Amino acid sequence: MGAPTFSALPHYFKGGIMKESDRKQFIEILGMMGEIYNQDLSELKIKAYWEVLKDLDIEVISNNATKHLKTEKFFPRPSELRLNVSDSDVALLAYNTLYSAINQFGYYDSVKFDDPVIHSVIELMGGWMKIYEQEQDQWFEKQFISMYKALQHKKEHPEYIKGFFEIDNSLRGYDEFIPSPVLIGKDGKVLELPERKLLPEK
Repeated sequence: MGAPTFSALPHYFKGGIMKESDRKQFIEILGMMGEIYNQDLSELKIKAYWEVLKDLDIEVISNNATKHLKTEKFFPRPSELRLNVSDSDVALLAYNTLYSAINQFGYYDSVKFDDPVIHSVIELMGGWMKIYEQEQDQWFEKQFISMYKALQHKKEHPEYIKGFFEIDNSLRGYDEFIPSPVLIGKDGKVLELPERKLLPEK
C-alpha cells in the first residue's frame, strides 16, 4: 500500500486532538467560566469535559468559550462548546483515523479505537481483514462516512475488532497466545502496543 493520504479536515480539527500540554489551558478556560457563572468544578467534572472535547483544537475550545460568555446566561454543557462541529466532520475525523491505522498495522493485529463507533462500521463492512484488502478510494471513504453517521448514535458497539492473529490462533486452539488489541487514539496515534507470546515449537 502507498503512503497515506487524508481528506481535508475542517479548521477546528487542523491542530489534531488536544495534547496533554493543552490541559492547563483547558482547565483555565473552564475555571474562568466557572468564576463568571458561579459554577463549582470538581475534578470529575473537568475530566468529563476533557474526555468529550479533546478531539478538538484548544483554540476552538477557547473561541467557543468566549462566544458563549458573550451570549449565554448559564455554564455551557460540552455540546455547547462544540459549536459548528457537525456529524459529517466527526465522521471524517474517524475515517482519517481508520485510514492511518490501516496503513500502520495491516490486518494482523486486533485493534481497539478509542472511538468505538469505528468498530461498528468495520464490522458492518466485513471486518478488519476485508477492509484492509479494499482499495481506500473515494467510494470507500463515502461508504465509511455514510455508515458512521448512521451508527454514531447507537448506544452499544463492539469492544474491539479481531485481527488475523487472534482469529487464527483461536481456531488452532492457541488462546493463550492471542495478543491484546492495539489501542488507537482519535488521531491514529498508538496508545498501547500489546505484548506478544511466541507459539511453541513443533
